[in-house]
Amino acid sequence: KWSAEDIGDIEALKDQITRQQDELSRLKFELGNLKNDKAAQTQKQQFPEDKESLYQQAEKLLLEKSYNEAVRFYSEFVKRYPNDVRADDSLYHIAEAYYQQQQFSDSVIAIKQIIEEYPNENQADKALILLHDAYLAMNKCAKARSTLEYLKERYPRSNQKRNATRKLERLKCK
Repeated sequence: KWSAEDIGDIEALKDQITRQQDELSRLKFELGNLKNDKAAQTQKQQFPEDKESLYQQAEKLLLEKSYNEAVRFYSEFVKRYPNDVRADDSLYHIAEAYYQQQQFSDSVIAIKQIIEEYPNENQADKALILLHDAYLAMNKCAKARSTLEYLKERYPRSNQKRNATRKLERLKCK
C-alpha cells in the first residue's frame, strides 16, 4: 500500500527525471551544434559569403530533403545574422528538419529558441504547433496539451489558434 508521502515522493522523482531528460536533450543538441560547427570549420569554404546565397542554399537543401546539410546552413545563417527577419524562419526550418528525421528532442530545443529569442516574430505561433507534435511523438501528452493552451493564451489573434483548438479537442492524454 502506498501512503500520500510515497506518492508525493514518486511525483517529485518523476519531475526530477523530466528535468534531467530535458537537460540531457539540451546537452545533446549543443553537442550536435558543436559537431556541426567543427564540420563547418573544416568545410568553411562551402558556405557562401553573402547573406542571400547562404539563405537560398539552405532553402534548396531543405527542399531536397538534405536535412543535415540544411540544418548546417540554416544554423550558420542564424549565427551570422541573428537580427535578420529570417532568423526565426531559419530556426523553424531547423526544427522541421529535425522533426522530419525524428530527432524530436533537437526539434524541441530549436523551437524553444524561437519562443525565447523571437516570441513576437512570424514563426512563434506556428512553432508551437510543431512543438505540440514533437511532444506527442515523444509521448509527452501533458506537455503537448500545455503547449497548445499556451499558444491560445499567448497568441489569441494567431491564425494557428483554430488549429490549436482542433488539436486540443482531439487530444486524449492517458
